[in-house]
Amino acid sequence: MKINNIFSKLFLAGSFLVTVGLTSCEDYLTILPTNQITEEDFWNDKNDLDNVRAAAYQKMIASDVLNRTMLWGEVRSDNMKLNNLSNISLQRIKDGILQPTDANFDWAPLYTGINYCNKVLEYGELMAEDGRDPSFGPSDWYPIKAEMLALRAMYYFHLVRAYRNVPYVEKSISTDDEAVRSHLPQEKGVNIIDTLIVQLEGSVDKAVENYGTVKDNKGRFTKRSIKALLADLYLWQGCMLRHSNAKGDSVPNFSSRINTCFDKSIEYVNAVLKDIQLEYDTDNFGNVNTGFEKKKTHLDFLDYLTTQEAVFSNDLVYEEIFGNKNSKYESILEWQFDGVNNKNTTLGTYVGSASGQGSISPSDVVAGTNLYIGCTEYDPVRGFGKADMRLLETMDYIPNNTTGVMNLHKNVARTIQFEDREDMTEGAEFRYRESSNQDANWPVYRVTDMLLIKAEAIARRYSDVTLSQNRDTIKGNQAIVLEGFDCVNTIFKRCNPSLVNPDEQPDAENISLRLAKQYHISPAAKSAADLLELVYNERQREFACEGKRWYDLVRQVEYENSTTNVLKNHLNASALVTNRLKAFWSFYNPVYEEEMKISGVEHGGFLIQNPVWERYTK
Repeated sequence: MKINNIFSKLFLAGSFLVTVGLTSCEDYLTILPTNQITEEDFWNDKNDLDNVRAAAYQKMIASDVLNRTMLWGEVRSDNMKLNNLSNISLQRIKDGILQPTDANFDWAPLYTGINYCNKVLEYGELMAEDGRDPSFGPSDWYPIKAEMLALRAMYYFHLVRAYRNVPYVEKSISTDDEAVRSHLPQEKGVNIIDTLIVQLEGSVDKAVENYGTVKDNKGRFTKRSIKALLADLYLWQGCMLRHSNAKGDSVPNFSSRINTCFDKSIEYVNAVLKDIQLEYDTDNFGNVNTGFEKKKTHLDFLDYLTTQEAVFSNDLVYEEIFGNKNSKYESILEWQFDGVNNKNTTLGTYVGSASGQGSISPSDVVAGTNLYIGCTEYDPVRGFGKADMRLLETMDYIPNNTTGVMNLHKNVARTIQFEDREDMTEGAEFRYRESSNQDANWPVYRVTDMLLIKAEAIARRYSDVTLSQNRDTIKGNQAIVLEGFDCVNTIFKRCNPSLVNPDEQPDAENISLRLAKQYHISPAAKSAADLLELVYNERQREFACEGKRWYDLVRQVEYENSTTNVLKNHLNASALVTNRLKAFWSFYNPVYEEEMKISGVEHGGFLIQNPVWERYTK
């Protein structure tokens, strides 16, 4: 009998253990029939543990996982619109018709990755305790444990943001019999995030700070990237706790915990930024030949941020982060692709592909109108402005394009050279990653993530604050909210280097009020609500094509326990789609029908279908 539930694929993560090659993580999923699998001869030394640890990362970047996280986290959003009308599955998703029969909602690949993590966490603990490898003791084990708890948390974080309530399992599965017997109910997402936070809080101090190579420091969980994940988790937890009873979660004392979550999110962001600043200062203190102080004088916040200088037509910021990959000070965590042993095919699937310096070949989706609706203005509320480098970082913008098709190419382009650095609508020359290479890393957390997580946490924590004081005299909670504005405007400022401060040139055409010293009170007093709106618009610009936009909208729906504001102010969807997405649960995925056939309540299990999409069950 073929078992088509999550555990039929979970147990396969145990079957690979008889071999250890890592060039293709799927190869050892079919080495032996499952009824012949034994693990007695495995888990004898640290090398065995390292191979499974590496396999857990390999699964995270496998196309069946990364494609899903991109589809769930970005393609559903207003950042992308359908280009290929023959792709019925995508057309239904974009039309707000999510069908449980669609294999895109099969969560099994992520649970396979979770099982890898569970294997390491179980057997690593045993190896450290029973001394089977004399060179591997508790002090060697604790950093690996912290790393695997973080990676498992990331898998679950994707699932919670996509489905909300999902099965939570910490015990690994290795055989068919175990798979058949395993019927787990969905745990409430808010409780899962609670569990993840507790686990990471208890292990972060034991995590590795430096693995010794740039690739490992940026591609594996370190103490710094675990803190970044905690900042994100706490932000989500604060939003999910709000209206807990109304959402049916019934978390004890939920209202008293909300602000604590936002405080902790801010605290962890500050810890990450402090750590990066310390590294930067250590590297550059007293080095008069670097010219860092001179280069950074125009940037009044975080001097280690890469900046675009006036003498260059190339997009230096983009090249540092995406072209060169693994930026020393900007990158916190990014999944690693070398184009040989592993290729980032997700970009070709959902962004675009190209051959060398030639034109981009679009995927089934292209840029959504909301991304470029304001590109003829210097200071638009939404979308990329006329001077915003991210317009051309994200898409091959063509003025007066009568087809309405703007091809996406973020992270596919290696370098960008502007025609006119004061007017992005004039276009640029792009040098692309060849489709045969596909070595683009996948960004998970960057410094800009930290700035915008902090700004959002501030806006939600101090939601009743309106600014009224001059920057030079501002104090207390108002000063904290002003710092939130500075976090957002710093990103905007460096991405619009040709804009002019109205304090200095009030009559210039290319001014931005956001660069003014008293922006927060002029021409009108800004509130925390204004900050939150600014954050969401900036996140859309900054993280387009990075798999985050839909999750941002879900987080706002959680905070408000309503889809009304998101549908009206962010998605701008058609009336038909808006009507389909009115219910809270419409922002979450359906449970795959094959799962329901095995583990649904009607079949002796515990899984409950998303109530909004149940009507599409055949």
